[in-house]
Amino acid sequence: NNTILQDKLLWIAREYKKQGIVYAEIANTDFTKKGDRGVQVLEEIHQVMPNIEEETGVSLRFLIALRRVLLTSDAKIENQILEDLDVLKAIAKSPYIVGSDIIGEEINDIRNFKQVLKELVEFAIEQDDGFTIRVHAGENDSFKENVERAIECIKEAVPEGKKMPRCRIGHGLYGI
Repeated sequence: NNTILQDKLLWIAREYKKQGIVYAEIANTDFTKKGDRGVQVLEEIHQVMPNIEEETGVSLRFLIALRRVLLTSDAKIENQILEDLDVLKAIAKSPYIVGSDIIGEEINDIRNFKQVLKELVEFAIEQDDGFTIRVHAGENDSFKENVERAIECIKEAVPEGKKMPRCRIGHGLYGI
């Protein structure tokens, strides 16, 4: 009686088991969609993950994906992502949510999301020590400096005397 999402997650875990993979993280934009979709996805994950882990031994965890490019052109991207952060902070309490991911076509300077990164850093430091901040950067030659700039934004957001949160930045095509 699984939903399509639950079947897909079970299939992924079975495939990972065949490959000897025991842990994987999946970025998902559904968590911050308007309406009930995000809650529905989280409920489906909570229902199926214990069975998946028992059957396969694979732990799937999730990153709340924040789009760096919106699907609609009439909204300001950073404002939308800041709204998404409120959702993120609420559902990040789930044991299956382990971080965030700024994803999407790299057609903008990561410094446009400096406030978003600052809030993610503050959240990770103050509320969730294991929370990971992942930023897609360095994917193409449009903004070759984005890897370095992402590091700078995160570094500047860490208050003096506080521990840097877990971060993963870039794809390695373009970097420092």
